[in-house]
Amino acid sequence: MSNNQHTAENSNKFREKYFDFSGRITGTTYFLRAFLANILSFVAGYLCGYGWVVSFTTLIFGAVMLFLSLWYSLATVYKRANAIDPKNVQLWTGAVAIISGILLFDDGDGFFRAMNVLGIVIHIYFIFQSAKSEVKA
Repeated sequence: MSNNQHTAENSNKFREKYFDFSGRITGTTYFLRAFLANILSFVAGYLCGYGWVVSFTTLIFGAVMLFLSLWYSLATVYKRANAIDPKNVQLWTGAVAIISGILLFDDGDGFFRAMNVLGIVIHIYFIFQSAKSEVKA
């Protein structure tokens, strides 16, 4: 096997493991990946804000990083929902995406507090719920 084939194979495995909407993960893996996605999103948001003021290149880098962290986050939700409830995986992923999108416009009123609590409950459920099917760690 040539070095290029080996690199391409590793690249595909990395993409499948972290960015594809397929497979299943455990609750612990879900927690760790969600934590990493939040850190990446925070750093990306900071770079976007900093780039807006200082450097267009930094702004573009931050925007690309933000897009990748959001994709990673949705793929993580999909994989965990697939382990818990394979029949309704699109429903769970869509619900988390919609709730997260609504919370971007949070102004502190009761509706947004209710959405925040609902999001927290879903994430706790994803962390602690037993998988309905076997999960490869």
